Amino acid sequence: MSLRAAQRIDWLKLTTSKHFSRDTLTQLSAFRKRFDEVQRQLQTLESTKTAIDFDGYRKVLSNKKVVDEVEAATKAFKPTEYDVAGRLKVVSAFEQTATEQTTTKVAEIKNSLKDLEEAIANIETARPVHQITAEDVIKANPKILEATQEAINKGDWNVPGYTEKFGNMSAV
Repeated sequence: MSLRAAQRIDWLKLTTSKHFSRDTLTQLSAFRKRFDEVQRQLQTLESTKTAIDFDGYRKVLSNKKVVDEVEAATKAFKPTEYDVAGRLKVVSAFEQTATEQTTTKVAEIKNSLKDLEEAIANIETARPVHQITAEDVIKANPKILEATQEAINKGDWNVPGYTEKFGNMSAV
């Protein structure tokens, strides 16, 4: 990821998004913390003066041999190169995990959205309750007619749970 791309990330929007799991948000937060720390270190190092004035030290110090040795050591210094392949593998694994989690979350959201759109369509096309007839109810759920006929055949005129919910309204 380039420095410019990383600087364009809206961290507040990203971390307050409800589309990510807690694990992903924790990893993003840790990544942001590491990125900010590296950013601070980079700014500190860039603002540090790196040129050494060896002539100034020669004028001040009486032992010019020490200055010559330090200058030679400085010129001979070569920074150590590090193998960052391991770090890149970790970043790649994190990126892959984040991509998989995001893909899964997108699929879940699309399914939820589809279900919600179907529910809205059903609500919008539903008839008002006062227009529904007994035939419509029986057509929608034929088991109601079977249960009613069975209760009539048994001579059972009580609705299960009615007395418990509304009390006994009989005058006798």
